[in-house]
Amino acid sequence: MGISADFLIKHVRPYGEEAFEMMCLATGPNSLRAWLTQQHVPELDINLAFAAWMTTANLPINNETEPRFVASATLSSDARWSELWPTGLSTIVFLTAPLLKQLSAVSDSHPGQTLDFDGAEYIPIAVTVSSTPGTQPTVNLNAEGMSIAVDAQGNCVHFAGLIT
Repeated sequence: MGISADFLIKHVRPYGEEAFEMMCLATGPNSLRAWLTQQHVPELDINLAFAAWMTTANLPINNETEPRFVASATLSSDARWSELWPTGLSTIVFLTAPLLKQLSAVSDSHPGQTLDFDGAEYIPIAVTVSSTPGTQPTVNLNAEGMSIAVDAQGNCVHFAGLIT
C-alpha cells in the first residue's frame, strides 16, 4: 500500500466494511496489524483500537452520529499528542475503500512529491481537533480531498490540509 502505517495511525480511520477489512483485518507482513506488532503494541490494545474503529466504520453519518466521529478523532488526536509530539491541529479523515485504494495508487505514482489528492469520491467525514483547550473540533462533511506529501518510496507520509 502506498500509505505509510504512521500516516494511517495519525490521520486515517476506515469508513465502510471494505475499508475496515483493508486496514484492520489484513494480516500480511505489510499490514497495519504487523506494523503495530513490530512497534510492540500489545495485541489486546490493537484489538481494542480496531473494535472502536469498526464502530465508526459502520455508522451512518448524520447529526445523531456525528459526535461519535468527533469522539473517535479526539481520542486519536489525544493519543497522538501524548505518545508522539504535540501539534496545533490533528485531522482524522474517515476513508472508504475506494479512497484508500486511490490514495495508495496516487502516492505510489508520485514519489517525493507534495500534491493535492482529489479522489473520485468525497471524503465522507473529516474531523480536525485543536490542541488548544476549549476549542471545539471542526467537522467537514464531503471534503473534496486533501493536500499530502509522498516520500521517495511512494508512500503518503504527511497530511498538509483538507480541500473543502
